[in-house]
Amino acid sequence: MSTNSFANTLTEKRIAAGYTQAQAADLLYLSRSTYNHYENGTRVPSAEILIEISLLYKTDLIDLLIPLVPAESLEKLPIYTKIVSKESLSIEERQILAYYRALDTNEQVALSNMAWLLNRTHADIS
Repeated sequence: MSTNSFANTLTEKRIAAGYTQAQAADLLYLSRSTYNHYENGTRVPSAEILIEISLLYKTDLIDLLIPLVPAESLEKLPIYTKIVSKESLSIEERQILAYYRALDTNEQVALSNMAWLLNRTHADIS
């Protein structure tokens, strides 16, 4: 388990969200000390807290979990090697996906239609 990688990811997510450690701890109903342990890599949050963190930072749970799994173990997972490692998303693509998932169904349909039109327009120009 790579707690340092997880700790770095957690720190990056918190800073990107614009929170201090104290603010994040308050929003998660944790003591600042407990949250500090997570970011220092001395403790790993429970599954329940990981879900709360992913919701707070509007990030996929997988983005928080992958750093906790050794790379050699990930490479042995059939679905991971088939999908994630071959088609890994850039940070920008992950952000777009997160924004998309935050939309309601009607907004997702509208955005999908706009993307289709943009793609179609680009294909016609090329």
